[in-house]
Amino acid sequence: MSQSIVGYEVLGGVIGTGDAYTYLIANDGVYIAADNERVHAKIPVADCEIRGLSRIEPVFYLKHGKIPAILFELALNTFLAEPGKEHYLGIVWRDGEYHLLSPQQEGKAARVEYQCLDNAVLDLHSHCGMPAHFSGTDDKDETGFRIYGVIGRLNKTTEVLFRVGVYGYFYYLKWDEVFDGSLSGVVDVLNKEEGGDVPA
Repeated sequence: MSQSIVGYEVLGGVIGTGDAYTYLIANDGVYIAADNERVHAKIPVADCEIRGLSRIEPVFYLKHGKIPAILFELALNTFLAEPGKEHYLGIVWRDGEYHLLSPQQEGKAARVEYQCLDNAVLDLHSHCGMPAHFSGTDDKDETGFRIYGVIGRLNKTTEVLFRVGVYGYFYYLKWDEVFDGSLSGVVDVLNKEEGGDVPA
């Protein structure tokens, strides 16, 4: 019987696929994989070298295709109509197409409280005149499995930033990974970062 020099053991857990998500151990670190009827994602959660294993590449796609750009334009116009107040909009897949919804909410200059949409594909909120970035509050609130987006600098050159969230782990996405069409007059923060690095 041949024996490998390197062994691997999972401590305190069960090896197998989880109902909500699964951790994957690879040569370049640990990933989390999740899949539902709307989104598929496999994203890194810890970078490190683990010898003897294969590498994994991050994977993300929308099961029903990218979201039409017109829905982004409608959301942006909604936010620009009241640039001094934060707003929330959600995009859901329903009856064979994407829909933009505005649930009951209370927006203020630096906070918006809203009724969460079940089964949303994308949660999108505005940051008024502040840059497009995810705050510590956003990190605490955004613990589901969906895309999260923020639109900022509504009073200047508008910025956008997107990420897929997998139960509290995040991976940044470019605008054109989420939407079908072209982005005009708005800066994608991820595109302007050299090498596509995650914004600080």
